[in-house]
Amino acid sequence: MFAAEAIDKDLTDSFTTTAPTTMDLLKHPDRFVRRHIGPTSADMQDMVAALGYPHLADLIDAAVPANIRLQRPLNLPAGRSEFGILNELRSIAAKNQVFRSYIGMG
Repeated sequence: MFAAEAIDKDLTDSFTTTAPTTMDLLKHPDRFVRRHIGPTSADMQDMVAALGYPHLADLIDAAVPANIRLQRPLNLPAGRSEFGILNELRSIAAKNQVFRSYIGMG
């Protein structure tokens, strides 16, 4: 679904004339995940096929030179929740101190 279609559907959904059920009232109104989660596997396969490649790996082979590719997995920490990251950022921000600036005062 294209972004414009998603917006139109969201607007259409918000103007329905049926009364909301109890479960509808409990649902979170933000549809961020549905709009921004990215393409499905079928979408990816369709896009790669439209470019003339049977598999995503074949497209990558054609687009990214082998001599610049990393030959090992990335050493990344485990994923973290948005809630946890925001709490950590708040604790870091709480350590900030505000000082008076005397620049330009003689």
